[in-house]
Amino acid sequence: MKNQLITSILIAITTILTSQLTSAQVPIGPLTWQEGELHNETNPYLEPASLLKNSPKHDWVTHRVRSRMPGYPNKFVDFGFNEEGGGYLWSAVLTNFRGLPKHYEVGQPGYGKGMLGALRDRYHANKYNPEQAGRNDYQGVKTKVSQSAPNHLIVDQFNPALYVDRSASNNPPALHYDLPLRSAFDFSSRSYSTSQRFGVPSLNHLEYWVFARHPAGIENVERRPHNLVRDVSLALPGNQTPSPKDLSFVVYTLRGLRPDASFQFLHYRSGSQWVSENLNNLGKNEKWKCHFKLSTPVFRRMSGAKIEDSSGCRLDLPIVIVSNSIDVSKGTGQGLWINPNHGFNKRQVKTIDVDTEAVIRSEDRRMSLFFELTPLLTPVESGGQRYRFLSARSFLSGLLSPQRASQVNGGRNVREVVTGQSTILFGTPNQIYRGVLKDWGRPK
Repeated sequence: MKNQLITSILIAITTILTSQLTSAQVPIGPLTWQEGELHNETNPYLEPASLLKNSPKHDWVTHRVRSRMPGYPNKFVDFGFNEEGGGYLWSAVLTNFRGLPKHYEVGQPGYGKGMLGALRDRYHANKYNPEQAGRNDYQGVKTKVSQSAPNHLIVDQFNPALYVDRSASNNPPALHYDLPLRSAFDFSSRSYSTSQRFGVPSLNHLEYWVFARHPAGIENVERRPHNLVRDVSLALPGNQTPSPKDLSFVVYTLRGLRPDASFQFLHYRSGSQWVSENLNNLGKNEKWKCHFKLSTPVFRRMSGAKIEDSSGCRLDLPIVIVSNSIDVSKGTGQGLWINPNHGFNKRQVKTIDVDTEAVIRSEDRRMSLFFELTPLLTPVESGGQRYRFLSARSFLSGLLSPQRASQVNGGRNVREVVTGQSTILFGTPNQIYRGVLKDWGRPK
């Protein structure tokens, strides 16, 4: 029955999301799921055999996707994935790029780092944190990564652990560092080269998180009532106020980059012109933040929760670039692009009927979309190297647990699913932005 439940969700999501891809994209095709120890719902804790210790840096890449610069066969990026850490992306090796050694690696090792996204909620003080790669920076969860086509990788659906910060002194007993707790979510993803689409070496990433089971231990996590959204779904009648077992005011990090100190210049478009900043001018504890205005429903029915939009910075499009040159026509940049009109992002919460495999509802629960960049970490904090963290984040109103989702959908056997899309691009800022404009203009 459990196999049928998860497989039904998987097929239904894949069907609807496949229909939203254009002919210019790689077809998503059917994902596969197989029963494994990580889906053992009778035991809320991970089996010791599924946890792997941190490996030396040179052993961290188990799979690669190569993306070439069109017209320049010797200029390419090798994106590195690790199946011992949930198939997460942590490394990109740049070959023959301007202003860098012949082979230059970007990315930060660690199962809580890399180029990961994240899913957590402010109602539970950001402490209920399903993590694709592992349960902390030093222990990953092994899963299956497969290659469906050249330079096209699939992370098969699996049950990620809850990430726990070992240094945090206020972890609740249910999420203690020594207890490797499973999360209530299942995760799966596809990543593939899109250099022909964008005109520069690039990697498109599609993912989904299924709220698949009862969230064990979440009742004991600290709750902050001022972050309780009164109504998580404007598509349903009445107020759907989250319970302690649901998620409210979700912080969904779609993707993050870990540029080192050599990428010291920030570039973005605002008011139809380039804005370029030297990141070395940021204060030691100063964060940079910039928002993209969404044409989404306004979730005003909140009990005290505030949407942070006080930076005054506005993006023309949700693309931000860090580069080793202040000149947008020179050097090498890393760009992070979130297409707000992509089906994975625009209607990112889907309700699936497990029994009929039907998609009951697809809705937009975004309250905000913004980029944030943190200052350089000290060598002690980042394992000897100095990195910044550039992330793209979306605030979602909330997610309902399986029991609650069933109640508000007339007792049907349903699950809520979150989907996300992101693209990482390499080139000069001008080259990257031209590629983004092409993608923005394509029908979705």
